[in-house]
Amino acid sequence: MAYGRVNKTGCTVRKGNCQIRLDFYLESTDPRYADRHLYLVDTTSAEYLAGYRGEVDEHGIPKDQAAYDAWLDSLPHVWQNTPLHSHFIYLPADFTEEDIKAEIDIHLANFYQAFQERWDEVAGGMRHGWATDTRIGPTDYSKMESETEYDTKVADCQLAVDSLVEFSYKAKGSTTGETFAATEIDLGSAATDRASTFNALYTIVDVANPANNTGTIDSFEIWANIDQDGTNKVGTFYGSGTDYTNRDGQAIGTVTAGAKRTFSGLDIDVSSGDFAGMYWNSGKLERDLASGSGIYYKAQDQFGTGQQTYVLRSDDAISLYGTGETAGWTNISHDKGVLASAMAYKKGVAVADISHVKGVAV
Repeated sequence: MAYGRVNKTGCTVRKGNCQIRLDFYLESTDPRYADRHLYLVDTTSAEYLAGYRGEVDEHGIPKDQAAYDAWLDSLPHVWQNTPLHSHFIYLPADFTEEDIKAEIDIHLANFYQAFQERWDEVAGGMRHGWATDTRIGPTDYSKMESETEYDTKVADCQLAVDSLVEFSYKAKGSTTGETFAATEIDLGSAATDRASTFNALYTIVDVANPANNTGTIDSFEIWANIDQDGTNKVGTFYGSGTDYTNRDGQAIGTVTAGAKRTFSGLDIDVSSGDFAGMYWNSGKLERDLASGSGIYYKAQDQFGTGQQTYVLRSDDAISLYGTGETAGWTNISHDKGVLASAMAYKKGVAVADISHVKGVAV
């Protein structure tokens, strides 16, 4: 039976809330297990760590893609069970393990159902596993409390996140779930297995398919060629020519290679005409040459740095695709470790009507 697991690489503080990343996995007896049990490059092997010895350009990108692919194939590989989906939830600093388990009880069956219906094979498809009435985003406490109160809340959340111990949990119910309405806003290029790659330690903005509306991007799809470990961020950018500014972004943690990876539960502002962007500090992202609208790149993490001048790679495309809604999230604060969405789910109360549930402030 499928199960959920806390992944600390994507756990951080977001707007005074504890951001918790949940990864959902299949077991060997589950349908489509082979689609996520993958034979991947062993990035801990001496051969991989020694690096590619072929000729590369000024950005470290191989000049001979066939030679690079042959080198990858020659490296040690390991079988690895990888997530069918990743989802973010937001909790107060005094959350408990039971609060996290309650969220897995809510979400696992629906994302499992969407995966078994092969929505993962459709751009933006895994949002079909996310019930509209549980799309409850993090309250921005920086806009509600004094600077001192907010700083205290951030410090408390950071301590809680740092102390969190990863664990796995099988939901109490069955894996028979529901599917729901999906995408209103999208931006970026399809997250597919492309012919080339782009290296880490750059911020990349893909100007293909700008956002068609204003609202919230709550899901991103990514296809990594080599595991992207460490600090990985996705977000929205605006600008023109060679000058772009990060509008909003979010840390997501590790992106495992070998398949399209979907991260839902994000809370990223988007305006009509914005572009998708990403930064990662290890591994490689799938990229095509001369088949897209072009990408702009700049060394190092440019999230939150203001307007920057980027370099164009004409006609390139990367595997980064965001989706969301014009309405965005329903923001509900928490009280004494009880997550509002879990309470609504247990009580059978619609999110819009949850204000009467004791202990939950709207």
